[in-house]
Amino acid sequence: MSFLTKTRALKAVFLAFLVTLSFASDAQVPAGNRKVGLHIGQSETEPFDTAMASSRSQGCTNIYHLFFLWPEIEVGPGQITGYWDTLLPLFGQYINALGMEVELNFPVINTVKKEIPTDIAGLAWDDTVLSNRSIRYLDTLLSNIFPAKVTLLNIGNEIDGILTDTLEVEAYRLYFQRVSEGVKQHYLTLHGGDTLRTGMTIMFDGLTDPSRVALYKRLNSAADVISTTYYGTGAGFLVKTPQQCGQDIRLLAATYAAEGKPIFMQEIGYPTSPTLNSTDAKQADFVTEVFEAWDDYPTLIETMLFFLRSDWSQATVDTLAVYYGFPNNLAFKEFLRTLGFRTYPGMGADKLAMARLRCEAEARGFCLAGCQLGVGEAQQTDLEGHGLNIYPNPASDILRVSLLKNEEIEQAFIYDAQGRMVGTKAVSKSGGEFSINVSSLPEGLYTIYFGGASGRFVVAR
Repeated sequence: MSFLTKTRALKAVFLAFLVTLSFASDAQVPAGNRKVGLHIGQSETEPFDTAMASSRSQGCTNIYHLFFLWPEIEVGPGQITGYWDTLLPLFGQYINALGMEVELNFPVINTVKKEIPTDIAGLAWDDTVLSNRSIRYLDTLLSNIFPAKVTLLNIGNEIDGILTDTLEVEAYRLYFQRVSEGVKQHYLTLHGGDTLRTGMTIMFDGLTDPSRVALYKRLNSAADVISTTYYGTGAGFLVKTPQQCGQDIRLLAATYAAEGKPIFMQEIGYPTSPTLNSTDAKQADFVTEVFEAWDDYPTLIETMLFFLRSDWSQATVDTLAVYYGFPNNLAFKEFLRTLGFRTYPGMGADKLAMARLRCEAEARGFCLAGCQLGVGEAQQTDLEGHGLNIYPNPASDILRVSLLKNEEIEQAFIYDAQGRMVGTKAVSKSGGEFSINVSSLPEGLYTIYFGGASGRFVVAR
């Protein structure tokens, strides 16, 4: 065997070894004290326990986002409806047994509406009757979900949707302070010395708009945490490029770096609807861009909760569109409907973003999310149970892919070891075998996605 042949053989062995590794790169920052999660969402026929287990393992989720509209829960001052009075204690025991924590959102403002019981809905924010009633309700709620621990209480959800007047913002700041102090005291007693952090959710645009930054910085000065929501869309709900989204996250962090408070991304998402100029591949690239931006501010951005595990049903979307005042807006409905990292019908199927989330999270040590797909084997099986053969592996010019399960395939996507899409191929037939020319790809580790299957291969020469 010639020296050149031996050298090539050794390179092939080394690169093949890389197949067993995750997507880690030198630029990635270890998880440290950061937390990543995936909002629980069920597909059409999926049991809740299945969805919960999947979210926890694939999204490294240790935080449960608990969201109730106040008028739907309380029937009188400090009185929870009979249904919730039974369910909430069971929920608290369940979450505690799983070792999870709760992010509790108390949406007295919910983006476009005030959600306050009718008998006190007309009170001003700085009225002590309103703050005392709020404290009483939250104390009852926290007692009902005991022993579950609350990592953060957000008082108001996307409050900048209606809270824009300077005087009203100042009144809300006083309300927030009163409620925070009262609830923190009850929580301290309830949990034997543990402290409760409080914040309020303000949308990304509100936090970063130069004309409003000072207003909401003043409001957040009363909070322990800067809490926000971010969706990678612009005018008409059309998606931004994943790269623009990464820059948005950096802008948010840079704007609040001097505040000395952790940033909590309560919701962060990106729709996949073609109506919004999006694709599954863009959503996956969005995940990568978010993680890379996060790596630039690892001690400032504390938590990222991706939204949502599964798409919503059309019925759910139609109901929400009415609530938010867009009953006939197709773009808004498609935005809501396609935020999932999985599809909705039946048991659902992973989109490309789910695999990307696994790999980005695992590469940084958030958890063992299942990124390793076993491509070193002659036959590969991804996490959804689809079998495939990829050969030769390593490959130098032509890569052949043989599906072991007949599927309707229209397009294949190839990503490099850093999670960047480097190629696509239109596939005109169902299932079977097809070939891809990889001669233009540099040597290294790659992942291919198509239909419900995925696998990893090496290019070596």
